[in-house]
Amino acid sequence: MTESQRHAWPAHIRHAGLYLFAFGLPLSHVPAQFGIGFAVLGWLLDGVLNRKWLVDRHLFLIVLIVYLMWNALAASLSPRPLHSLQAVVDNEWPILIMLLMMWTVKDAVLLKRLAIAFLLSSSVAMVYAVWQSVGGVEYVRGMPLDWLGGYYRAVGFYSFYLTFAALAMMV
Repeated sequence: MTESQRHAWPAHIRHAGLYLFAFGLPLSHVPAQFGIGFAVLGWLLDGVLNRKWLVDRHLFLIVLIVYLMWNALAASLSPRPLHSLQAVVDNEWPILIMLLMMWTVKDAVLLKRLAIAFLLSSSVAMVYAVWQSVGGVEYVRGMPLDWLGGYYRAVGFYSFYLTFAALAMMV
C-alpha cells in the first residue's frame, strides 16, 4: 500500500458511512446508525493514522456540550439512572452525525451528492407512503394501518407513523 493510499482510505470509510447514513435514514434507523458508526470509524482512523483530527472549534459546540451535560445530569438524578443514561445515549445519536457533517464535509460536491442520496431514498419512502395511504397495508411487515378520515395512516418503513411523519416533514 502506497503512502497516499494509506492516507486516503480513512476518508473513504468516512464518506461511505455518510452515504450510508444519507441513503439509509429514510428506510430504517439501522443502516443510518451503521453509517454513523462507519463515519466515526473513518474519522478516528484519519486522526490516529494521519494525525489529522478533523475538529473545528465553533460556538455551536458549547451549546451541544451544555445540552448533553444537562441530559446526563437529569438522567443521573432520575429514579433509574442507568436506564435513563442509556436512553440519552440511544436518543441523542443525531448530534453525532451533525458534528461529523460539520467537521468533515468541506466539499460542496460531496454535500450535494449526500443530499441527492438522501432525497432519492426519501422519494422511495414517500412513494411507499402514498401507496400505504391508499392501500391500507404495510406490505413489508404485513400489518394493517389505522383509518384516518378517508385514508390510512402511513407508517413508511418505520412502522410508526409519528417517526415517519417526522422524516416526511424533514424531507
